[in-house]
Amino acid sequence: MSGVLNERACLLTEQLLARAGELKVIPHALQNGAVVVDCGVETPAGLQAGLLLARICMADLCEIQLIPVELEALPLPYLQVQTDHPVEACLLSQYAGWKIDVDNFFAMGSGPMRAAAEAEDLYRVLAFGESPEKTVGVLEANTLPGVDVIEKISKATGVDPKNIVLLVAPTSSIAGNMQVIARSVETAM
Repeated sequence: MSGVLNERACLLTEQLLARAGELKVIPHALQNGAVVVDCGVETPAGLQAGLLLARICMADLCEIQLIPVELEALPLPYLQVQTDHPVEACLLSQYAGWKIDVDNFFAMGSGPMRAAAEAEDLYRVLAFGESPEKTVGVLEANTLPGVDVIEKISKATGVDPKNIVLLVAPTSSIAGNMQVIARSVETAM
């Protein structure tokens, strides 16, 4: 499966960007050509944005459904996550294992950009890595990153800044919370 995590996530990210207005996400083009997509920092991105964010985080190697359930007569949403590729989707892509710490900005980085950076021992142990032309990352953060963060990610991944897309959501936002909840398979591993 080598080489496909970023490719799959990029395709799904293009769909998210094409529906930005409908999904209430806001793409920001930075001076270096990178795109930062606000998925809950300064915009009320909702459930559909959260579903796509979670799928992108798992390199679209999953099925994620929002199912209505009742608990003691209280209607609640239930997130169902399935994958036939748990190592690739969860450990090599979804796991929030990359600390992005630049000046006053801090985020936990996840998504397939991690496979391009290969900064964690996990990639050596599993003998996996990617050298993509484009990369996508998901940042759990309360603020949007600037050019300096993109430069750090570019250096670590070997990807030109103009080919980097970062989706950013606080865990307290609807979309950010959904991508955290979608980590149920990863947590079980």
